Amino acid sequence: MGVLNRLFGRKDRDALTPLYNAVVTEARRPAWYLAGQVPDTLDGRFDMVAAVLSLVLLRLEEEGEPGRAPSAYLTEIFVEDMDGQLRERGIGDIVVGKHIGRMMGALGGRLGALREAFAGGDLDGAIDRNIYRGTVPGDAARAVVREGLARDGDIVTATGRLEGEVTQACVASGEPVPARIAEDFALRFVPLGAVSDADEIELAESDLDQIDYEGSSIDLGEAVAQTMALALDPFPRAPGAEEKLRAAGVLGEEDASPFAILKALKDKK
Repeated sequence: MGVLNRLFGRKDRDALTPLYNAVVTEARRPAWYLAGQVPDTLDGRFDMVAAVLSLVLLRLEEEGEPGRAPSAYLTEIFVEDMDGQLRERGIGDIVVGKHIGRMMGALGGRLGALREAFAGGDLDGAIDRNIYRGTVPGDAARAVVREGLARDGDIVTATGRLEGEVTQACVASGEPVPARIAEDFALRFVPLGAVSDADEIELAESDLDQIDYEGSSIDLGEAVAQTMALALDPFPRAPGAEEKLRAAGVLGEEDASPFAILKALKDKK
């Protein structure tokens, strides 16, 4: 039993367990590891727990004296959680204390780095050192983590996988053309006007799609529907469609090229 339990009793500390569980749930959110490209390893998951817990501890610091006991309780719950996980991995009593000491040092380091960053320091630098450990996957991934740590609820990142079977109409005959969709997506909802042209980040095709929104809600269903529409073949063709198009006088890509047209004119001569 910890010192705080002996001084204040376990009941008060147990009241903080749901908050700590929420910290762990947030740290395990897939967006950190997919769009944010935080390494999905033991170290990467620890770094995210330490970072999110640091945000909570920083918020409790703003409460002054009333926030001291909850901060201490949360830290003790963190220590017990890490202790249990280390023992589950087969680390014994002789060295588990050293590992806990390093973890506490890492938590303290992240707490200090984020405190300084939010006070006007370099948040990107803090992220690079404490979450990516010096190996940054790219500006777009870092932006996801930055917005996740600094978000005030206005910017929302949604990630997932779209799978389904659809039937489209052939552009030539109208016959049904079956198709299957299997595509990962990452969407970034930003308040209209929140990002100026100077602040925009150039994203690669595989990175986040940015969607502006107004008001206090986002239409995730419409965004997913648009994602599905973009994943479909815009010109589905059933077997034999090329012949039917030619018969109707529609030129194919090869026939419509400048060289093919010149060749056809030459052949007529």
